[in-house]
Amino acid sequence: MAAALTAPPAYADTPTQCSWSNPARYSAFTGGDSYRLSYCPLWRNHVPVYGTNSVDTKNWIVGYLEVGGYANWFVCQESGDYHEVNGWSNNLWAYTQADNGKWGWVSQVEFSGGGPGVWSSNLEVCRRGL
Repeated sequence: MAAALTAPPAYADTPTQCSWSNPARYSAFTGGDSYRLSYCPLWRNHVPVYGTNSVDTKNWIVGYLEVGGYANWFVCQESGDYHEVNGWSNNLWAYTQADNGKWGWVSQVEFSGGGPGVWSSNLEVCRRGL
């Protein structure tokens, strides 16, 4: 029996609904920036985490988020290159830590809901380059 393909949910003009961590959890970075962590829904499992928010050939996968849904937290979001998955694309990326402990970027095309260029709610915008 063939496995069913998972497809992203239809895009909407409303933002992906991320949830603030509760109790509040923060992540601090060099330079003193601190971000409140948010949980954002992923529409599939085994989501790649990339080293940059660019589609440059040097943008290697640094790890994966193995579990979908609201299981994963994200630090902040910023715009970058468009990334395509199964015919859907988005130019927004979210910074997180892969399951192997390495830091990187997940294209928001992996988020449930939202749409191209629609910023996710309750997920801070990145300050300074990460």
